[in-house]
Amino acid sequence: MRRFIYPLILALSPAGCAPTDDDDSSGSVDDDDAVDDDDAVDDDDAIDEDFNCRAVGFTANQHAVVADASLIALGRDPSASLTVEFWAKQTWAVLSEAQYLMAVKPVELPASSANTDWGVAWSPPAPIGDDTAVWGTGSGNDPTGCAYQRLPWSDVLGDQQWHHLAFTIAASAPESGEKAVFVDGQEIGRCTYSMKADVQGMPGFMLGGATSNNAGALHWSGVIDELRISSTVRYTTAFTPDWFPPVDGDTLAMWRFDPTEPGPTIEDSSGSGLHLGLNDTTVWNELQSVCDIIPE
Repeated sequence: MRRFIYPLILALSPAGCAPTDDDDSSGSVDDDDAVDDDDAVDDDDAIDEDFNCRAVGFTANQHAVVADASLIALGRDPSASLTVEFWAKQTWAVLSEAQYLMAVKPVELPASSANTDWGVAWSPPAPIGDDTAVWGTGSGNDPTGCAYQRLPWSDVLGDQQWHHLAFTIAASAPESGEKAVFVDGQEIGRCTYSMKADVQGMPGFMLGGATSNNAGALHWSGVIDELRISSTVRYTTAFTPDWFPPVDGDTLAMWRFDPTEPGPTIEDSSGSGLHLGLNDTTVWNELQSVCDIIPE
């Protein structure tokens, strides 16, 4: 039985939830990386109150921003590749027709496919929306439908439980290439696009939304943990998601959301310096984290 301590409604994890080292570049947990019996938490194990195992939970107009995210922008580079992966759980009430979990775009501009280099969004079920998840890298006018790739949301996060999401893209020309979406290591969608949005001005990165001047709208209502962005397509077939993805030579950004003292900055642990500034530090409250679902 796992025992939890909740000081100030921050859910802390067992000491056995420390990040694991991966001995390859796949980003997945293999037999050597898995938590062994000595690390597992059982009735005899005490909870280390000093261990940090947190996440960020957004609602309303809460978000985090880095003004210059050129490093993780795609543009129309004919050889660009990207993997965006994280753990997520939808938790709070639906606030708008479309909600962005994250986006690379000029932060001050309205959210639209023309202004967004890439973004992950969702539309809630009827009567508010159409129950779809979106891996957006261009206009919905793409004849293939892939630039604004839509998938049934109920297949992604509709059960309000923790899931690992991975979004990949590999360009083959300035405006064409292949994209895929994986949920809990299983591919649920793959397509070839024929349109790609270009970078508009200074590409910023917003987590928890897509625009800073639209209170309540276009903002994610849920929890995000262990967000890694990579300069390569890490997954092409089914894989086992890593609870704590390692930082390696292909990592562009890594946000673990595990500060010693929660404050206004989310540190990028990749070494790239893409530290996110929060507009509301209450996102650290009422936390849940991926540590909550690690098997004992």
